[in-house]
Order: sequence, then C-alpha cells, then structure tokens
Amino acid sequence: MRLIETAAGATQRKIHYALGNDSGGMVGTLGSAETEGPDTTYVDIFKDLSLCNHRLYRQGRVPMVRIGFAGPLAPQVTSAFVMCQTLPNTWIVRKAHQLALKEYLRATKEERRRSGQARWHDFKVYYEDGQRSGTTLAPVGITLNNAEWNYSAITQDDGSTTRKYKFIGSTDSNCFGMVAEYDSQANTINDVPENPGGDVPYGDLHPDVQAANADALLDEGDFPPYNDNTLQLQEQLTIVGIGSGKTDKLVSEFFPAPCGLLKFSTQVVTSGDIGVDSIGTFFVEVMAGDYKGIHATPMGLKL
Repeated sequence: MRLIETAAGATQRKIHYALGNDSGGMVGTLGSAETEGPDTTYVDIFKDLSLCNHRLYRQGRVPMVRIGFAGPLAPQVTSAFVMCQTLPNTWIVRKAHQLALKEYLRATKEERRRSGQARWHDFKVYYEDGQRSGTTLAPVGITLNNAEWNYSAITQDDGSTTRKYKFIGSTDSNCFGMVAEYDSQANTINDVPENPGGDVPYGDLHPDVQAANADALLDEGDFPPYNDNTLQLQEQLTIVGIGSGKTDKLVSEFFPAPCGLLKFSTQVVTSGDIGVDSIGTFFVEVMAGDYKGIHATPMGLKL
C-alpha cells in the first residue's frame, strides 16, 4: 500500500513565473521574427513560498534554489535565455544583514514593547534599488487578494525621514545600503607601522642575519591581500539557455540565494510567428529541507 505524504511535508517547492517582456515575452505573442528583451525583473522566493503554501516563510534565510524552463517550447524559438543573479553567500552579506536587523530592532524596541507587532511581521529587504522601483514577479495563476508583503521601513529620529533597506548600493533618500552601512563600521584602518628597512639591531654581531632578508620579511605582507578601504561584492551568475548554437541547458544546478532574492534578465529570439502561451514559463525550485519543507539556513540574527 502506498503511503500518503503528511500534510507537514506537503510543501510546494517549485514556483512558475511568466517572463515579463514588453509584448508578453515567454508566455505571450510574438508576431514575427524578432527579439524580445533582455528585460530585468526580480523574484522574492520567500514571498512566493508564503503565497503558494499559505504560511509565512521568513526572508532572513539562505535557500538552495535552481531555475529552469518549464516549456512547452515552440519550434520558432531560435534562442532564449534566463540569466539569474544572486547575492554571494559570504560573510559580508550575512554580517550586513545581521547589522541591519540589529539596528532595526534597536530603533523599534520601545514601539514593540508598548504595542507589540503584527502576527506576520517580518524584516524584509530589497536586492537593490532597481527592485524597489521595478517589477517583482508573482507566481503564475496566484491571486494576492489581501496578501501583504511589505518591505521594512524605519522612520528616523527626525520623525519624518523614512527609509527602507537594500543590499547593493549606497544609502540614499529611499533606502539604507546595507553593505555600505556595514562597510562604514568595518573599514580597515592601516595601523601597521611602516617598514623600518633592513637595519637590524646589532646586525654586525650576527653574521647569519641578512639585512635584505629582514627587509623582505617586513615589506612583503605589510598590507592586507584585499581592498582595505571598501567592502566589495561580486554578484553570482547562473544562466539557462536554449539554442544559439550552444548545448541546451534547461535546468541549472542548485545554488544559494541569500534572503531568497533573485534578479532575472530574460530574452527570446524567434524566427516567425508564435501564438499565445506557446513558449511556456520558467520556474524557481527550492531544495527540500527542514524549514517548513525547504532547505534554508538562517542568515544569522533572527527577528
């Protein structure tokens, strides 16, 4: 007898999206031989896991995800790609998130003590300012109704200035730049004394001591092997593609996506007319695990 999976483990982990090009893109009508895109959109996978599974998935985690084409693919498609960028899963990103959340909790401590907070309240941040002002996709066929996914905002002590949070970019009138703010705390000051040169005390008494060797020991490594003034991020890139004379790769490997934030650039090239819904969708799938059915380790500090 086949056992039925328990309700606790029955989690929707694969979510489908339509690529939002200006004439309908990957799920729309392309009326002739043409190129659509590349267009940039964003996905907040924890938002969409919450929508599809009817429970809150907190954003402050690192899920393992993969992307791919869902099909069907019309024969007129000569090439198509989905390019996905993510934040690097590094200590810089994690520490920047931890500091932002710590300061957010400190700034709202008195308000939370007096009035508490809503049941589904969470600390939510943007990938970059382009996400705040651009398009964050929603799952195909899912209606929002009263669903809320509000990105966290904080009013400063002047009582009027309100900012949200983003990982990439400097602090501006709209958002705190989380990595930039962490960088301002963690700047490395070069306090290593200057190389005194090859003069060694009482060197004449020790014939085995070479001034040139002493100079090299002091000179090679007196600065760190990285930028000691600015923290830098290298966004991670994953591409799935069809055609273009390359080997088709329809599904990527699993990769970490801090805070479940994904940035997509999409493009399709056709050789002729394509009808509505003849290209299909792309999907994001989250690896199975023990956080409400998915693999998603904490960023560090929890709300």
